[in-house]
Amino acid sequence: MNIYFLPAFTISLQVTILFCTGIFNCLKPAALLMFGAGILLACRGRMFVWYDNFSHWALVVKNMLLTDRFPTFLDTRIIFQEYPMGSAS
Repeated sequence: MNIYFLPAFTISLQVTILFCTGIFNCLKPAALLMFGAGILLACRGRMFVWYDNFSHWALVVKNMLLTDRFPTFLDTRIIFQEYPMGSAS
């Protein structure tokens, strides 16, 4: 598979898995398993230290977890205010 199709393939695979497990009433365990796998795969050997390696989105997600809401223009930790913050979810 071409490397440029991997993000779209990954997202479509996740949506398909969540949809199918939701039909079989196994949505919560599947979501927790996917979440755990994502955490293990995303953080293994990687450091979020610069904005071109997704550190900006890591800061957005960290801010969302700390404040329990989407960031607003008042959050000074978020550098790029022009990006749609909903995509960090």
